[in-house]
Amino acid sequence: MRRRVGKAYYYKAKTRRESTFRAMLRDLTRVCCEGSVQTLLCQLIRAEKLSEADLLELKRLSEGGRRSTNLAEEEKQR
Repeated sequence: MRRRVGKAYYYKAKTRRESTFRAMLRDLTRVCCEGSVQTLLCQLIRAEKLSEADLLELKRLSEGGRRSTNLAEEEKQR
């Protein structure tokens, strides 16, 4: 979508960031990890320097816990 303001055009995405992100993750998993989400997660964990708190949060999430903060809001703040 676009709108004109003076001589400039301002553009806005038609799709939401969250749905685009999910689609990109599916493609990345399919292409680079042979469809394995486990492989993708292991690669991310190995590639990043995660703190003990991050690792504990991942463990909690893997056991079915829910995060108390809204991930979409965190992404907007970054």
